[in-house]
Amino acid sequence: MLFDLSFLEVGKTFPPYSELERLEMYRQNKLLFDHRLQEVFAAYLERIRQIVNKFSDTDWAQMTPDIYSLDMDYFELLSIKTADMTVGDPPTITIKKRVLSQEEIESGGEEGEEQRHVVAEENLKALLDGTGLVNKLTPLVIDISRYGDAVMRIYYQEKNGKNNFTGISPEMWFPVVDREVKENRLYDVLAWVDCTTPEEADENRREYILHAQIHAAGKYENRQYRVKKMDSAYKLPDGSDCQIPRFKIEALIARGKMIETGLSASAIRDFHNVTTSESIFGINDYDRINAIIAELGVRYTLEALVLDKHTAPTLAADERNFYQDAKGQWNANVGGVMPVKDGQYPQYIVWDASLQANHSMIEKLEKHLYSLSEMGAVLNDDSFGASQGFEALETRMTNARLKARRLGSLMVTPLKELISLISKKGYSPISIDELSVQFNDGLPLTENQEVNIAIKKAGGTAIEDVSTILQEHFGKSKEEADAIAETLAQNTANPFTGNFLNMPPSDGADKGEPLDGAQETNEE
Repeated sequence: MLFDLSFLEVGKTFPPYSELERLEMYRQNKLLFDHRLQEVFAAYLERIRQIVNKFSDTDWAQMTPDIYSLDMDYFELLSIKTADMTVGDPPTITIKKRVLSQEEIESGGEEGEEQRHVVAEENLKALLDGTGLVNKLTPLVIDISRYGDAVMRIYYQEKNGKNNFTGISPEMWFPVVDREVKENRLYDVLAWVDCTTPEEADENRREYILHAQIHAAGKYENRQYRVKKMDSAYKLPDGSDCQIPRFKIEALIARGKMIETGLSASAIRDFHNVTTSESIFGINDYDRINAIIAELGVRYTLEALVLDKHTAPTLAADERNFYQDAKGQWNANVGGVMPVKDGQYPQYIVWDASLQANHSMIEKLEKHLYSLSEMGAVLNDDSFGASQGFEALETRMTNARLKARRLGSLMVTPLKELISLISKKGYSPISIDELSVQFNDGLPLTENQEVNIAIKKAGGTAIEDVSTILQEHFGKSKEEADAIAETLAQNTANPFTGNFLNMPPSDGADKGEPLDGAQETNEE
């Protein structure tokens, strides 16, 4: 971790050594996501080479570069399915209704509060639509899965006078924290290197510029440095090679004025996976399954090599059907008519050896992959075909749902902070306390489950903010929810805590329809 801005001083090396392990992990995981496994699993490729050398008549030089046969998109699929489970069903983001005191109710404050709530909801909807927030959540979760961290930058749009935000690769992100309290963020530095000379130029003649954007609460500063690329190789603390290019900072060549953002915090917002006590960076999904997938690649590749070598069909025919050509080579006369009165019919013989031991190893590896990734039922399509009913599907999806729930809970507070900061310009300010964010795991819930969750959120008592509950748990739009809430408000019994729970479920009804049915029952 970084504790000050000294890593940007003249004479220092960029990126700083303390960040190399993190940046190398980003580089490798990006390659895995892009299906470039051979560039990361070079050691396993060499292992295949040594095994192939045992086949005396196999020339490694003639093997194709893509001999490493496992390219089943496990990494990409894992990240995309994690995003599907977390934000595939978009989270419900609403404005909470303020609970009025008895004095406010007696003084007629309900009508004013209702009008205020309507205006606040319209303001929130304008912000969500204007920023495209829901659509940007999927790449955000994909970054959290493959890198452990996702970084967003809030920026001001001159053309419409409103704030917006965009995703930033965490490879450019260098946070500076308090040495004693790591949660206290001092600066967020975005830094990247550009080559200012043509790509075809000789490496010794190339010139590089380091761009640094230093963000603090409510402001940021731009700097440019002249840097020189270093050629010396170096290793990470664990002894492995590092492919991240490093540069020596030679001079500060430009320094811009401090730019005010109008925000109460840094314009750089980060979302992260689970962290540990000694780091501010999240744990990615790839590290725990790298070795398993690499070994699966070895198993599949070797099986393919053995089958290619030994399963070519061989023709068998009666010896009377063979003839010798002008060159002295023997061939079988199988293209015309041949006598078979007492002879053998021509046939192809194929190798039928067993690879059961290899298959058993593959099954064990895949079992570990499904378990460690926490996405077994999602990655293995057989799980869906084997499920019998909704409850069985729920049971099989337990680990994946728990993972999505954990990730969603980690995103609630950063997402509220992001929305609140964006609202500072171009929108009516939104307080974090006003926002309600409900993540869904992508699996449909039964009507009774939705009702039970709603009652628990209300503490087992009558639900005051019926509109928000209808939007979060029953898929209703704001207009539909407000209309139902207004109708329900005229009843003496609250349908969530009264007769509604005793009603028989309506077959084939979509989410929310039992509420209308409850109204009809009460009227009767």
